[in-house]
Amino acid sequence: MIGKPSRLAPVVALAATSWVCAISYTGGADSNGEIMPPIVASGAADPKFHHDAPTPEELDQLLKTGFAATVRVDRVLVPAVVTDGRGKPVSGLTKSDFRLLEDAVPQKIDYFDVSHGEQVSIVFLLDVSGSMRLLDKLGEAREAIRYFLGGLKDTDQVGMLTFADGEVDMVAPLGTRPDRLAAYLLAVKAYGQTALNDAIAAAPGIIDDGNQGRKAIVLITDGIDNASKLSLTEATEVARRTDVPIYTIGFSSSSLPARKKDPDAGTNAEVLKRISTETGGSFFWIEDPDELKEAVVGIEDDLRTQYVLGYTPPVTRCDGTFRKIDLKVAKDRYRVRSRKGYMPGPC
Repeated sequence: MIGKPSRLAPVVALAATSWVCAISYTGGADSNGEIMPPIVASGAADPKFHHDAPTPEELDQLLKTGFAATVRVDRVLVPAVVTDGRGKPVSGLTKSDFRLLEDAVPQKIDYFDVSHGEQVSIVFLLDVSGSMRLLDKLGEAREAIRYFLGGLKDTDQVGMLTFADGEVDMVAPLGTRPDRLAAYLLAVKAYGQTALNDAIAAAPGIIDDGNQGRKAIVLITDGIDNASKLSLTEATEVARRTDVPIYTIGFSSSSLPARKKDPDAGTNAEVLKRISTETGGSFFWIEDPDELKEAVVGIEDDLRTQYVLGYTPPVTRCDGTFRKIDLKVAKDRYRVRSRKGYMPGPC
């Protein structure tokens, strides 16, 4: 029997004095009755703010009190994928092939990792809103995830969250065996509206610095946000604060105007592309079920050929402003995809 999913309670502080968001969930028991400990990512949540989702009033209170853990930035990590003119990943590059700038100032690369065969950690973020029942989109998404699981190694880690109706549920915590995650997929049902922005804000804290190897979040959705408490701008700010790339997969049948109260959102395709671009992931627009498998293969190729570079900012300005990162490769015929920047916290 499948264990009941744990409810995530996103608690997000977006004040300039905070660098990371605080996200927690209450824990629970898995299908064997084993206790799964609560996950607290990048901060500790005060119980009085532990709700299904933060209300505007609660968000305002968080902003005023600066309720979030803070982390000083000593080294900035920049996962990167290099592709050729055909879009195929390029391996075999060295540290000297890269040039890295922060706010247009060249930086010394003091960390460089090309261990392409090491562990991969992936969290699937699956839209289970009611519209996913149409045209069996949820069934196609399940099949794509199963296909992904089939290509993973024994040392790889997986997890899954689902989102709908303003709720983000932890179905399988990171570290779940692929065969068990496949079983959890069978129990996933579609319901309610789409809380895309809340899901984007909750996802980064699930894969933290303690997880070794290559990391990625894979977001699969079909809908314009119509149930989130957070705006797209707020969700994007949170996504910028992680060094984990977010890969977004959208269904073409959902390209509709966004809700009016969030005018910067644009169409669903534009939203998903924006999130993937900001975090160094890729965006896939699906018009045919077979394209889902192609997207999976593309993401797997990225992770197996990913470079991770790091640098130590020479001057630590503790003002919480966004720092632009520009990563270049010496060979002009190659294209680099990486995070666009980061937001440091106070010292």
